[in-house]
Amino acid sequence: MRKEILRFSYEKLFQSTDFWKQIKQLNINVDFLEARRFFATCRPIRGMMLSYERKDVEQGLVRIQENQIILSDVSLTCDVLKEFASFPIKSAMAYLISCSPDSYENYGAGELNYHFIQNACMDRVRNLMMQNFRMFVKKEYETEDSICFSKGVGPGYFGMPMTEGKKIYTLLHGEEIDVFYKGEMMYPLKSTIGAMFSYKAEEPLKLDPCAYCQAAAKDCRYCGEYKNIP
Repeated sequence: MRKEILRFSYEKLFQSTDFWKQIKQLNINVDFLEARRFFATCRPIRGMMLSYERKDVEQGLVRIQENQIILSDVSLTCDVLKEFASFPIKSAMAYLISCSPDSYENYGAGELNYHFIQNACMDRVRNLMMQNFRMFVKKEYETEDSICFSKGVGPGYFGMPMTEGKKIYTLLHGEEIDVFYKGEMMYPLKSTIGAMFSYKAEEPLKLDPCAYCQAAAKDCRYCGEYKNIP
């Protein structure tokens, strides 16, 4: 197993072309100078990644059984996993990302910009972690073909109950990057947690996340707009 604790400065993420591409796609107007001032003073994003290697899989530390993925001695329930039960699992990763708990008022940025920039940066950090995981796995299995990767699964996504977040947090020892649980909530509130894995298949499974959503589509604002549901 490999465990990494990473810190990503907002300034570095701000310079990423993917960050600005994300902004343009969402048509959000973030003032350039205001954003620069924000990045100059805002605390870095903290990230933690625990990856399971080939030898860990061979030792049985990673496996899927019905709708559960087992990482070490932690069993995570997620409805979508039933679709992968027949495929050989090659590796897995669990991650935790957290932003500064400070108020936007401390950084001289508007509240809307502040929250949007945090969200965009967290998405960018998660993408970087996933890219690094894919690169590592492809290098490790370079003599094998047909290695595919799952989407990121986490509490509230693809049929994973919200209560499973605590299990991932315990596995990662989230307190090492100053993230804590209070009741059912993670603090700082701008924290996200999840897992992904690689598997052997001729082509990646194409899955509709809505099929595993535990909310009714007609009551979901995102689905209602995305699918034009009245």
